[in-house]
Amino acid sequence: MKVLLFSNDGCGSCKTWRPIFLKLMEKYQLEYELINQYDPKNKELIRKYDVHGIPYTVFIDNSGNKIGDILGNMIEELADRDIKYYVDNADRLGTA
Repeated sequence: MKVLLFSNDGCGSCKTWRPIFLKLMEKYQLEYELINQYDPKNKELIRKYDVHGIPYTVFIDNSGNKIGDILGNMIEELADRDIKYYVDNADRLGTA
């Protein structure tokens, strides 16, 4: 499983979410990628994962299929619960 975080540096919610996100990526030892929403080279990814707001966290299986997402930021305890769910159920949710 891989995790994509769509955000940008000028987004207040993104600045709040990023440290929580990074802490949980380390906790669960997940591969992740930070994607700037405004970088033109990311248009295809934005379209593929139907990004309509930021921060937007997408959990994808090894084939690139979306198995879950988080829109916006959340407190660490709730984010931990959701991320743990995707980690524990990745095989059932996709082809992880």
